[in-house]
Amino acid sequence: MIWGFFTDRFSTNLAHQIIDYFKTDPIYGVTLVGGGQWWWRTETAPGWSNVFRRFDVYSPWNVGNYSVAGTNKFASTAYWSQDLVTANSAGMLYLRTDRTGWLVETIINVCAKCADALTEA
Repeated sequence: MIWGFFTDRFSTNLAHQIIDYFKTDPIYGVTLVGGGQWWWRTETAPGWSNVFRRFDVYSPWNVGNYSVAGTNKFASTAYWSQDLVTANSAGMLYLRTDRTGWLVETIINVCAKCADALTEA
């Protein structure tokens, strides 16, 4: 997986070179998973639409992209269904990304509860 495909980080020329290296090299050919901006499907910067659709799998960076309902924050996911349609149309798989810290926080909370229970026993 190669992360960092954001339109403000490098040129489409470099993006295509990176993709070509992994997709055409006979030794290092891979199923290429690219990760980058969550708005990839609607990007209007010249040439980037083609870049995003060259991956075998695309994984948008959705961490920090949230909506608010009252006092609750939750991951913005309303666009995922259309992303999947677009990815399928381009012959790609779609790998959603959400809050990466969730697993770590869960483990810490569970371990803390276990430690408290052991201390009380």
